[in-house]
Amino acid sequence: MRQLTEKQIINQNSLFELHQNVCFHADRVLSNQSEKSILHLKDFSQRTCRLLCQFISDDANIFDILNDPEIITILDSFYKELANNKSITTVNSSRRAMNFILYEVWGYYKTKHWLPLHSKKFDEKLNVLDRFLLCIEAAKEIISLSYPNISTDRAYKYFMAQINDICGGNYVTSYSLRMNFYRKKMPIWVNDNIDIKPDFYLGKEHKPICMAKAIEKLSGAPKGYLIDLINISEIKKEKLSRIGVRADSFDILLINSTFRKELKLYAEYKTSAIINKKRNEKWTVRLQNNKTKQKYKTIMNATLIKELCVLNPEQSIPSFEVLIGYIIRISRYALDLKLLKADELSLYTVTQAEISEKILNHLINKDQFIPSHMYNYLSSFAALWFSNSPFFVEFADEVFSTRYNLSKDQLLQVSKDNQDRFKKLQSQVKSYVKQSKNSHKLLNRNVLELENPSMYILDILKNAKLDLNSVLDSKELSSNSATLIRNICIVSCLLCCPLRVRNWVNMKIGYHQDDECIYFDDNKKSYVLSIPKSQFKNFKQKNIPDVFSLVILPQFTQAITDYINEARPLLLKGEQSDYFLVSQHSSKIDTGSLNKMIKQFTYQYDDKNLRIGGINIHAFRAIVATTFLKKFKGSFAYAAFLLLDSEETIRESYGHLSPDDAFAEWGKIISVEAA
Repeated sequence: MRQLTEKQIINQNSLFELHQNVCFHADRVLSNQSEKSILHLKDFSQRTCRLLCQFISDDANIFDILNDPEIITILDSFYKELANNKSITTVNSSRRAMNFILYEVWGYYKTKHWLPLHSKKFDEKLNVLDRFLLCIEAAKEIISLSYPNISTDRAYKYFMAQINDICGGNYVTSYSLRMNFYRKKMPIWVNDNIDIKPDFYLGKEHKPICMAKAIEKLSGAPKGYLIDLINISEIKKEKLSRIGVRADSFDILLINSTFRKELKLYAEYKTSAIINKKRNEKWTVRLQNNKTKQKYKTIMNATLIKELCVLNPEQSIPSFEVLIGYIIRISRYALDLKLLKADELSLYTVTQAEISEKILNHLINKDQFIPSHMYNYLSSFAALWFSNSPFFVEFADEVFSTRYNLSKDQLLQVSKDNQDRFKKLQSQVKSYVKQSKNSHKLLNRNVLELENPSMYILDILKNAKLDLNSVLDSKELSSNSATLIRNICIVSCLLCCPLRVRNWVNMKIGYHQDDECIYFDDNKKSYVLSIPKSQFKNFKQKNIPDVFSLVILPQFTQAITDYINEARPLLLKGEQSDYFLVSQHSSKIDTGSLNKMIKQFTYQYDDKNLRIGGINIHAFRAIVATTFLKKFKGSFAYAAFLLLDSEETIRESYGHLSPDDAFAEWGKIISVEAA
């Protein structure tokens, strides 16, 4: 993998510095022109400068070129070369961009009106975490300029290779770099003079300080910008060697055979169609498609946490998946706080109210609040001790009396005590519940507070299409371009119909009576979504028809056509697939990959002043519902139809209206009446 030299990094930063000045003066000088025209000039100025540097030499610096007395002659030769490979439209756009740079921008160089890169990009007011994230982003941008049309995944791999090359070993993976950035979490830095092999740090949140130095260098930040603020953890080799994997991982072997049997029994108890036991609720069970069936082991032989959720390879149990997530989280806390030993972990011990009380007290004492997800699990655990049908009592004779040396009456008393304690616990901690700073509701707040939140998505599509047009100019369709076309198609579809991610990954192409599908209707001259009621998460809702059918809006027809006819065959590389959404690597995209794609895509093209990090697919539901309700105040029933959900859920989760919205409407009424 080709590495960037120090000179190339300096040259790329010069391009960034020039571009930021172009953008500033374009907004100032061309304010009377259309937004599209200004964006076009900004885009071409950056592309043209990069091509000009490549025309001169691999190591050319744009500042040196612009300062050259022979710049006009150089540009004439450059335009002639450009005309041999590009269209006349591209040449003219490049000429206009360079003229703007020469006559409207370059005259400010080395004056007080020039915007230096470091003063704008590397803000000295930022804290150490924000500096760390900024450095990662800046380094990726440099890589993107060096390798045009590079994918985000590839950019992270190049970045990883450069860091490891500077550090002299495999200290980090591209995945962990990406997770650091998206989760806005910095590693715990330790001295790199400890005699430990580089591979030791893979998968751990502890990293040697040499890695931070490499990130700072590769970003082009001023020396010491990141390093000077970092606190190095003074930790001895002996202690470091005992540190396990990252806090967000879990050793699945801790879920021993006894634990798994109890989980399996509870899942069977909650899903069996016929059972000679009392239970307060039956869980919904869904059938899996054939491709998904083959991927998973079951709970008893699971080697991955996601496989713990599988009772039957042919079934999906959403409530069980949620419970497993809670079990893993509380088990981790119980071990870390030494409330339970590893060999004591079981469904019975982990779900005791006493364990939850101690964990939540610890969080409140530590942070003065508990995140909302740490409150939500309480109801799931309380359900195991429900007084009318306590799970452990129902199976006392078969399993639990012998296993825990308790009579059925004693188990009943334990159940009553736990139910009372969970009820009291829910009441007591409610006032301490706070949205996590990384919660989607909080991160999406600026978007949802817009007068028209859907404009956030429409602007993303507009920016992506501009990028696509520039990429496709006089070029054959590449895999990167095909990916971009696909992502534009997905986002267009999501804006029309914000279905859940599960429905999109299972969407088939062409008409399929019993499955989610998208097909072209010759009579309607448009694409149509067709989804049987059974395929919705909340299929019991009365407002969902037996077969949901929706004609895609005409303005998005072309995006779907381009994807199906041009991009999809290229991505499939000759393979056949029944599924609508595919990638270069798969004939059927899974839910995790699709969410990741959309998050990366929206991050690349969104307004960073509104949202940092991009949005996942579920966020489209909030954006669509909130836009609708801001336009049609109080129309919760109609919004429920839009999301194919209950009116109650819309009111609780998707309204996102504020007193400001109400008073704004009231102000309009008063203004009319008072006039």
